[in-house]
Amino acid sequence: MRWVVLLLAFPAALAVAAPQVEIKAQTRVTLDKVKSRADGSVEVVGQLVDKLTSDGISGQNVTIQVGADSQVSHTEPDGHFRAVFTVVPGPLPIELRFTGAHLLEKADPYT
Repeated sequence: MRWVVLLLAFPAALAVAAPQVEIKAQTRVTLDKVKSRADGSVEVVGQLVDKLTSDGISGQNVTIQVGADSQVSHTEPDGHFRAVFTVVPGPLPIELRFTGAHLLEKADPYT
C-alpha cells in the first residue's frame, strides 16, 4: 500500500514526454548530361531531388567521379550541380553520390 501512496503523491514525476519523430526526405541523384568541351574537358551536370516530389534540393554537396578523378559540387537553388574534368579520350565510368545530411536520406549512387 505504501507504494501506491507514493505513486499517487508524485504523478508529475511519472509523466512521459510525447515521442518525437524525425522524418528524413528520400533523395535521388540524376545525371542530366555529359558534354565534351572545345578544350578537351568534360562537363558533368546532374541534379539532387526529393524522391517523392521531384523538387530540387539546394545547398548540398554531391560527389562526382569520372574515371579515377572526383570532385565535390554544391547544389544550386534548383538542385542542379556541375563539375568540369580534364579527361583522356575514351569511355570512362561516371558515378554520382550524395551521402545524406540532416533530415535528408543518402541517395543510391548513380553509376
